[in-house]
Amino acid sequence: MNPKFTVVTVSYNSESTIEQTILSVLNQSFKNFEYLIIDGGSSDSTVEIIKRYEGRFEGRLRWVSESDQGIYYAMNKGIDMSTGQYIGLLNSDDWYEPDALETVEKSIKGNEDVLYGMLNVWDDEKLKYVYANYVDKIPEESLAHPSSFISQECYSKFGKYTTEFRSTSDYEFFLRLYHAGCSFKFVNGILANFRCGGMSAGTLGYFETLQIRYKHGYISKQQYWKLVLIRKMKNLLSKVKQCLTK
Repeated sequence: MNPKFTVVTVSYNSESTIEQTILSVLNQSFKNFEYLIIDGGSSDSTVEIIKRYEGRFEGRLRWVSESDQGIYYAMNKGIDMSTGQYIGLLNSDDWYEPDALETVEKSIKGNEDVLYGMLNVWDDEKLKYVYANYVDKIPEESLAHPSSFISQECYSKFGKYTTEFRSTSDYEFFLRLYHAGCSFKFVNGILANFRCGGMSAGTLGYFETLQIRYKHGYISKQQYWKLVLIRKMKNLLSKVKQCLTK
């Protein structure tokens, strides 16, 4: 019998954080899951940490370590390897709440395509806020993939993550599902913890988000270039200010 859940973690040189990630999966109160770690050929002690915990999963952990072509390529590889009914993507610097899978499993009543909940957002060791987005807000802001679980069937029907973007393909993916009329179910609980930072939080993520919004018709070509120009001017002024204050 296939597991109810597959959890996929993509890692690369994650020795400082991946142990907490692995432990948060290992210590789930709901045990009917498999865990896949897709490592990009780390040169630090990431693989040694994975090996240290492999036996404690009693056959439920599979992992590979080889060079890849970016985070979304690695996520897609993990999805292709998955056998669970629902797939969760947990970054190698994030972690689940102990009852995350149990909470989601109790919320499954039929053939929901996507189940999603809330997550804590951390800056260093401080909790900044609790993030919660709702399906009707997807055109403006993505759901958080660490606290989302997508059905295997949904990936089969509508595809996986495009590798066109480097940091915001999850936003494009949720928009694709939204326009396809997929069913989304909100799970009223905090499921995961997310560390601030990364490409999606910076200029690259902003420009890619604009591209996606233009692609799906939420902004015009004129609006797109106007927003790009405004952001570039802000970046330039910020650099000039830094030079003047040195």
